[in-house]
Amino acid sequence: ILVKFELLEDDILKITEISSCTIVTNTTDAIDVEFFVTSHQNDTEKYFTNIDPLKTKINGIAFDADTFKDIIPIVEGEYFKKIFKYQLKDDTEYHIERYIVMQQDINLDRIYSFSSSKIIDDISIQLQYCEKLNVTFSSVGKNVFKTDNIPFDGQTYVNRDILMPGEKFKVFIFKK
Repeated sequence: ILVKFELLEDDILKITEISSCTIVTNTTDAIDVEFFVTSHQNDTEKYFTNIDPLKTKINGIAFDADTFKDIIPIVEGEYFKKIFKYQLKDDTEYHIERYIVMQQDINLDRIYSFSSSKIIDDISIQLQYCEKLNVTFSSVGKNVFKTDNIPFDGQTYVNRDILMPGEKFKVFIFKK
């Protein structure tokens, strides 16, 4: 997972999350896959959480621009949750690249968190941030992440264990 943090004008925090995974099944029958994102506020022109269909790919093929256009958020307590659904079929292995862009008010929401409803085996996180920001990484629950020695302009963390469904880590974002 690569997560980029950028402070724009008017204290808008732009977060870009680029992740990849492989789903392996024992059948070529159709299966549904869901990506979900949550935010503290409903989308506006200035603040939003969206999946970019042109940069999100399955087996190297990008989605059509209108694929996820009509997603309506579900209100869950104080959060707005968007569920992006897609049906996989005709193969037993799917390589997925997901590209999500979020914009939020850094004065109201200084946290980025990552969770998954699936079991994850082996995860690497790379955090990049602009010169106007500081970030602090924090694992959640019993998840243990170690810093990695991979040369990278930012911070890198890795977990080589099996991670059960749920929240994996949080990143706290601060203006310098």
